[in-house]
Amino acid sequence: MPDDIFGAPLPDFARPRRKRQLADHHQRTVEQRVQDCLDYPLLYEMAELLPPPHTTGCPREYPPIVYLLMAALTPVTKSKRSAAGLLTSAGQWRGVRAAVRRNMGRRAAAELPLTAPTRGQYEYAVDTLLVPVTDALEEAFRKHAARQALAQGLFPASAAKT
Repeated sequence: MPDDIFGAPLPDFARPRRKRQLADHHQRTVEQRVQDCLDYPLLYEMAELLPPPHTTGCPREYPPIVYLLMAALTPVTKSKRSAAGLLTSAGQWRGVRAAVRRNMGRRAAAELPLTAPTRGQYEYAVDTLLVPVTDALEEAFRKHAARQALAQGLFPASAAKT
């Protein structure tokens, strides 16, 4: 995955005056976008904002990061059903396990079941895990986006601040 999706910042005089048209070779494939989602560090930071499992009742089968990854994959695959279907392939689920191992450690990857969650499990997790903390997740994303934009020089010092 590239360091950032916008490239290195350009000085004001070098910025193009019109919108750049993307050629076919600039487009990322679905497989590349899936890999970008799996390796996006902000998702692993945001997983820490999700509520811990309850001490009573049926324990969760999947850790919260799995549901955040599925939420990130939904726009890539165009539907929740497609995102759940994508992960049911053994190769893709191994990729998820490898990404969790790289970003969260061996213990977190070992806690993952051998198969991906179903769409019904994902729907339930959205209602019980993701929706209650939507504001905190949005705030974390906004802070990260602002830091990334500042680091890339997208808000030049010479620009008016309104």
